[in-house]
Amino acid sequence: MVKPWSFFTTEAADGFLHLRKQGLQLHSKMRFLSAQFKALFTNELWKKNAAQANRMMSLLVAGLNECPDIELVCPVQTNQAFFSIPTELASQLQAVKDFYQNGPQPGVYRMVTSFDTTEEDVDSFVQEAKALNKPCQINSIE
Repeated sequence: MVKPWSFFTTEAADGFLHLRKQGLQLHSKMRFLSAQFKALFTNELWKKNAAQANRMMSLLVAGLNECPDIELVCPVQTNQAFFSIPTELASQLQAVKDFYQNGPQPGVYRMVTSFDTTEEDVDSFVQEAKALNKPCQINSIE
């Protein structure tokens, strides 16, 4: 039972216990969340993870900059970037790796790297993007 002095009105307390549980705000469950933080703060693991993710994004941006139809929309400062990609090309690339059209405007796609993104992951995606982004070659008959 929610103590009546926890809220200004009893109506505000209705459903609060359920909401608190859904939001993982139970003291008995905090040990599970805290265990992750303990590992992250040991030997600056969080910093190594962040550096890896940021480095992989730098490689991705450098690689995709070589594709004429793919344009970086805003400066990259973290492990995520927004690219303007033609819809057909984006659909083909999404078959290779997951990324989503949730940028600041239509036709802009958000890409994110993480601590477990490898150079091989980035290279394979960039190579696929370059292969799909090549202009059509028309062979003339002479």
